[in-house]
Amino acid sequence: MQAPALFLFDDSENFQGVFISPELWEKIEPHVRPHLPSRQADQPEPEPTERLQDWDMLTQYWDFNYPVNYEVECGHCGESTSNWREDEPRKFLMTSAGLGGQVTFHCRACKSRIIKKHFKDKITSETQPHKETKDPKLNAVYHGNRAHFT
Repeated sequence: MQAPALFLFDDSENFQGVFISPELWEKIEPHVRPHLPSRQADQPEPEPTERLQDWDMLTQYWDFNYPVNYEVECGHCGESTSNWREDEPRKFLMTSAGLGGQVTFHCRACKSRIIKKHFKDKITSETQPHKETKDPKLNAVYHGNRAHFT
């Protein structure tokens, strides 16, 4: 059985926080939620920041069967570029890049997420349109099951 809570301490044994199980969260969420900070509805969503160091690491260890590709196209609004790094102003922000070859971009025109997956012999791309409103009760997805606040 998994412990309902995991207490986190730093190297100096100072308490830093706690991870709690989904089951415990379901029990205490109505009591805790009012004490947690929330983003005000009238505040604009912050623009993602670029993680260029992730891109640099991916290109440093590039071992795919094709040269580095800088093209990005938004499948939602049609915005595109032949080199996302050279656009001024930037059309796309590179928000993550992993050594496995997945690179995520944020379209500044429509806020969609573009995910480029680099495989050994090909690149695939998918676009996830931005959702203005999120389900306020959606908590998380555990093992394929959508967990909602009660």
